[in-house]
Amino acid sequence: MVLTKPTTLGCLIDSGGELDVYGIEDLEKGEIAAEKVYFLEGLLPLKDKSVFFSCVEVETGIYMDVHIFSDKKGYWVLLLNATPAAIQRCLIQQSKNELGLLQEKLSKILEQIPEK
Repeated sequence: MVLTKPTTLGCLIDSGGELDVYGIEDLEKGEIAAEKVYFLEGLLPLKDKSVFFSCVEVETGIYMDVHIFSDKKGYWVLLLNATPAAIQRCLIQQSKNELGLLQEKLSKILEQIPEK
């Protein structure tokens, strides 16, 4: 779990966790968060109380769920590792695709069998 908290102006108040896993490095208090955390660009200030983005690919093969919500002091940005779930979804989708191709191939074979 990773947490960054920019103010309503977008300046970073605090951060923690394994941000480098998500390609986020060298965050310093007081700097504008969107300059280092690219996906925040244009999101702040929020129009709603919170927003959620599922399975965002931040680097090749690295996925995260992004939760942004506000309180009286600013915004909380919570990043959760979604890589295992993304890989699992990809494998399931690939299996479905392969099954569909096999069904299509079987249908073509069955069409070629003469009826009695």
